[in-house]
Amino acid sequence: MTSLLNRMPLPRPRVLVAIVAALALLGVLAIRLDADGRGGGGWSYHIVGLFHLGRENSVPAWFSAMLLLTNGFLMACVAGMDAGHGKRHRQLWRLAAALFVLLSLDETASLHERVGALISSRAGGLHGMWRFAWVIPGLALVGLLSACYLRFVLDLPPRRQVQLLGATGVYLGGAIGCEMAGGALEDAAGGAHTIAYWSTQVLEETLEMSGQIAWMTTLHLLLRDHEAAAADAVATAA
Repeated sequence: MTSLLNRMPLPRPRVLVAIVAALALLGVLAIRLDADGRGGGGWSYHIVGLFHLGRENSVPAWFSAMLLLTNGFLMACVAGMDAGHGKRHRQLWRLAAALFVLLSLDETASLHERVGALISSRAGGLHGMWRFAWVIPGLALVGLLSACYLRFVLDLPPRRQVQLLGATGVYLGGAIGCEMAGGALEDAAGGAHTIAYWSTQVLEETLEMSGQIAWMTTLHLLLRDHEAAAADAVATAA
């Protein structure tokens, strides 16, 4: 499986980073057009609809969903390894793969926003950094998964630990950190979308996609590590 995977034409990280940069720039343009009221028709309307970073049904959201889905596939490949970290923690790798597939669905179906709306309505409305109420169960889930995956992370080679934790930190900093900051800014402005608020939206989407690229690179390296170790074992036995 790993040999076949390593022959797959996965995009180079620099290509993916360039795509993220382009989507961020187009997203900023779309937000500016929308804020200026020039997104109501003509060619600008299509830019606003396709590349707006504050909307789920957009090219950036689709690209992010594809990254999540690809990482879910790579995690399933790690779980299928016949030795090493993948074998020792097979169930946790499978759980991670399932979670990333679910995150991919959420990216396009906005499941977290539906959960947030339900919590907010039951609580009578939340304010400040809790304005987007889905971050409450989101933080609880992060805490639970951190406890479950502690031994999993410690069992990785030191370099891969740093890469994995770095990728996760970047992603969560965007998905939850920027969302909380955006909620506080929107609440302080009485619900208005200010330049500061939209800046957090741009940063949020950029960090999420960047974290996914870092995850993809780390997972591919883990699979290469396994293939190299397997080749060394065969050579030693011979």
